[in-house]
Amino acid sequence: MPAARYELAINDKPVDQLLYGHIKQLEVEDSDTNADSFVIRLAAMRQRSGAWSYPAKDKLQLFSKVRISASFPKGNTEHLIQGYITNIAFHIDKDEKKSYVDISGMDATVLMNLQEKLVAWEDKPDSEIAKDIFSRYGFDTEIEDTSTTTPQSESTFTTVQRGSDIEFLKRLAARNGFDCFLKTDYDKNKTVGYFRKRNLELKPQKDLAVQFGPSGNNVQSIDFTVDALRPLSVDMRQKDAFSEEVKEVTIEDSKLPKIGKQNLQELVAPNIARMASGEKLFPKVVLSRHVTSEPHIMETEARSVFDDGSWFITAKGTVNAEVYGQVLNAKGTVLIKGADEDFSGKYYVTKVVHKFKPESYVQEFEAKKNAIGLEGSENFRED
Repeated sequence: MPAARYELAINDKPVDQLLYGHIKQLEVEDSDTNADSFVIRLAAMRQRSGAWSYPAKDKLQLFSKVRISASFPKGNTEHLIQGYITNIAFHIDKDEKKSYVDISGMDATVLMNLQEKLVAWEDKPDSEIAKDIFSRYGFDTEIEDTSTTTPQSESTFTTVQRGSDIEFLKRLAARNGFDCFLKTDYDKNKTVGYFRKRNLELKPQKDLAVQFGPSGNNVQSIDFTVDALRPLSVDMRQKDAFSEEVKEVTIEDSKLPKIGKQNLQELVAPNIARMASGEKLFPKVVLSRHVTSEPHIMETEARSVFDDGSWFITAKGTVNAEVYGQVLNAKGTVLIKGADEDFSGKYYVTKVVHKFKPESYVQEFEAKKNAIGLEGSENFRED
């Protein structure tokens, strides 16, 4: 039994300790783009009557509330997810011992995805729409104002919703260059809806160490990828419906904080310029057929595409959870140390998958960076 382990509660009640012996594995995924989710794999058992069942079947029902936490050798316990069971999958094998049941679910995002809607939102900026929708579910909110990016040349405007509430809010977030997600505040027992620009100024989580000094490693393995085929320019063109004038916006820089020494443009522009013999051949994205010709709205949408494409360095690795001693969270920053000057530094964590088995607990993560090298403010600690 590993020193770090998980704790499980169903409908706010801790499960019987006997159930843990029947759980083959458990996974929790924490993502910056998708709803947080979980999968609990239980041993399936054939009864004397020939019928198949699994432990705690009476409690593990569809839409039962599940809370999963991780506890560590130092005595700290951190919650990983609170969500609802949405799927039950039964696998029966000719080798009876290999039969199992997967109990799957997701966080409170599922509540926002149960109904398809057609709604006309009149004269409301995206941020007000987000606040209204989140509030209908009883969620607290952390929302950034978008009133400056709503149509200004028209006396009234309408934003049409087609689809579920969360699908709609994700689309609104994308056109503003925002993140949109739910997060549970376990101390206050509240769910918070976020609709805002990515916060890269958060205090980094505990460092991820790769061959770093006498403190050794808490990372089992890590891979880095540099992708040069990202847009260095985004153009958006739209014909004005009344004047028929073609308006154009070009974005060639990002307003996101640079978490490193050189962004992609600074890194590759000199080399491309030499290769191109004077022609401007930078990777480009061209957007057209959008529904607005308002220059400030066009700029917002084009900049969101550029910012999304500016993350050209990716790190994927596996953390030894017992050595790390705490939960690594997506939607936050972390310092990676020991990977030389190019790849060490601050990263934004996009996904963490917590994998529990009877003999181990690891955290598989993905993170990204919008600049190569160190920015100079990093404070690598000896943990």
